[in-house]
Amino acid sequence: FSPIAPGTLRGGFRYMPIDPIVLPSGMRVAIVAQGYGDDEPSHNKAGLHGRINDGGGLVSFLPVSRYGMSTGFPDVEERTMEEKYQYAAGTFVFTASKTPFPITLGLEWRPRLPYSPMDMLPADTLNLEIDAGDGLIELTSPDYQSCRLSSPVRVWAPIVTGKRTVAISGLLPGPHYFASFLNCKNSQKLIINSLPTEDSSLTRVARTAQRAEEIKEENRLLQAEQTQHGDLLILPSHEDTYRNLPRKVILFHVWAAASRAAFALKTDDDCFLNLPRIFKQMETLGLQAKKKVWWGAFRREWPVHRTGKWAEPDYTAPSYPAFACGSGNVLSRDLSQFIAINEDKLFSFQGEDVAMAIYLAGVNPLLVQDTSWQCFAECTPTMLASPQHSPDTLVELWQARMRCGNPCGCSDSSQRRENEKSREDL
Repeated sequence: FSPIAPGTLRGGFRYMPIDPIVLPSGMRVAIVAQGYGDDEPSHNKAGLHGRINDGGGLVSFLPVSRYGMSTGFPDVEERTMEEKYQYAAGTFVFTASKTPFPITLGLEWRPRLPYSPMDMLPADTLNLEIDAGDGLIELTSPDYQSCRLSSPVRVWAPIVTGKRTVAISGLLPGPHYFASFLNCKNSQKLIINSLPTEDSSLTRVARTAQRAEEIKEENRLLQAEQTQHGDLLILPSHEDTYRNLPRKVILFHVWAAASRAAFALKTDDDCFLNLPRIFKQMETLGLQAKKKVWWGAFRREWPVHRTGKWAEPDYTAPSYPAFACGSGNVLSRDLSQFIAINEDKLFSFQGEDVAMAIYLAGVNPLLVQDTSWQCFAECTPTMLASPQHSPDTLVELWQARMRCGNPCGCSDSSQRRENEKSREDL
């Protein structure tokens, strides 16, 4: 903007036309402006900004603002208690796209790091930069069992040496799972959901109605399972979304404390649990005689993410307190009671595992480190838990454990020993 090109004045704001920018679903962006001062205020008085327009849910606004004293991206975060947005000087005009524009995304991939699932259309392209000497293998499912297949779905091979780029495009509709070609078993799986093109043209009203029917069917199935097996804790007033997981776990501990259970175990629904080994290990460690016990595999000095699936806009420290990874961890009853007593005061941070670490930091729990609570999708005979498995693989792991005591598979000798042991028991 300048006196020669002042833009168009509309409702107290000046707009300058630019080439359209296509923002795919889930992308996070920031409006950065400069040149403010006494003659050009930044308009950051709380409550005097007017109202934000989210386009009926097309755009979400994070409760974090930034400022800086020099050019470039502002590096100082700030927020106010009165509202979720602080500066009204920068704004933009947007509209919902009715046409699925092809987009090109870039990602520097590291096999040991977790990545959020990505949504793509068949016409989109993902340029994946990988390490020299490695390649990309497409699997039939996201768990480690798929690495054993002799013929994968497809091998995506880079062309040039050095830092190499694999271009992924033209995926058929449905989920696609990728891993490191050289170290598939220990690789975090990259999940890409290829969306049918026709779905992208659904109106918001149609999508909302479609999702309402899906939720209705899910609730029916949950009620049917509860009626048949009585194995679910249903929270009727709780909206079950990813961002509400901390609140869900809090309510679970409220129930656990009221049930007078000595310990409460939290896990994810894609995890294998070796329950007999968990009970035996609990006795071996003598956890019943200890207080303020938190038993799991702990991640320490984990940096707080500001972007992506695990973006944390409210916890301002640079790293989290030590927290147990999500495959499984156990709290003693006194810690469940602490959560229950304070449940109406605890803030829902972005993830249930890191949130629990923040809640418990003030009581200094006894962290019992045990790497048998595995953080990655791999299988060892002595594991207590293993995450990121499909329902079919969970059944296979449990059946193998029941046959020979080893969830990772039964050799002929181990099967014979187990049969002999069974005859002795009889």
